[in-house]
Amino acid sequence: MKKFLVLLIAVVMLLSLIACARQPDGGTPAADKKSDGYIAVVLMALNQDYWHIIEAGANMAANELGVEIKVVGPKEETDVAGQISLLEDSINAGCIAIALAPTEPSSLVPVLQTAQKQGIPVVMIDSDIEGDDQKSLRDTFIGTSEYDGGKLVGEYLAANLPTGAKVGIVRGPLGAASHNMRVDGAMEVAVPAGIEFVDTQSADSDRGKAVTVTENMLEAHPDISALYCTNDEMAVGAYQACESKNRTDILIVGFDGAPDCLQSILDGKVSATLAQSPFEMGYQSIQVLVDTLNNGEYTGDAIMYIPCSVIDNSTAQEYLDTLSKKIEEALNSN
Repeated sequence: MKKFLVLLIAVVMLLSLIACARQPDGGTPAADKKSDGYIAVVLMALNQDYWHIIEAGANMAANELGVEIKVVGPKEETDVAGQISLLEDSINAGCIAIALAPTEPSSLVPVLQTAQKQGIPVVMIDSDIEGDDQKSLRDTFIGTSEYDGGKLVGEYLAANLPTGAKVGIVRGPLGAASHNMRVDGAMEVAVPAGIEFVDTQSADSDRGKAVTVTENMLEAHPDISALYCTNDEMAVGAYQACESKNRTDILIVGFDGAPDCLQSILDGKVSATLAQSPFEMGYQSIQVLVDTLNNGEYTGDAIMYIPCSVIDNSTAQEYLDTLSKKIEEALNSN
């Protein structure tokens, strides 16, 4: 685990320096348009390994393609105003394209309309914008089907819990579309299978808040036998709360496939996580944006789903090894 974190930090720092310092080749059409332009990668936050893995993928693609990117994000996923400000700053600074993981999609409509008016292509990653009218503001979405991922979690809960089992949900920010779909997908499958969801509370995707929320939930519902946390930071926090309450019998499922949670699974703490592919999200977003800039328009699919799967103790090491290999390849590509 320590080796992976060292690799992740190294690749993010190294490739960021290279991508920001390197100018596009003279023959690249994107460079002909705005030689001083760059691709803005605006994430929900930069306080979790998950977002840094997306950053690593984006930086690797930028290095290979010879383009400049700048990766930014607010301190917390709940800072919607902060993300809007970062988007506005990127547009005003002359970015030529945007890869965006939207915190609260509907709040971003005005700034995305500004980007569209200025001819700046936008790719959504990790979480999509809502509604056909809003989706016209981006070229494509690259990421997981949050709803289908939630359904896989529901299948896992149904397969590993008895009929009538009570489950608590510790979710991300209220109103966040991605977390809504993660919850709704799980319920669609698990409720008909006899699983009862007795409580849902927000911990804002924060590990520390998840500890408090889980402790309160266990006090209110001592008969809970499982917790579904809609991101991995909260899953690790939920386990800390269960441990403090001597309730290590509780099944805990996360969502993302973050390294810290994977290690918790290997340690027998967290039970499982729905693993996404953040490295591919970052990598493919830069590929798509460069192709769009070079071709003068976007000609691909409106949605590009990346496969996801539930990872438990039997598959966590393999998944972590695969992710480590990608990070090592990124370092060796320079």
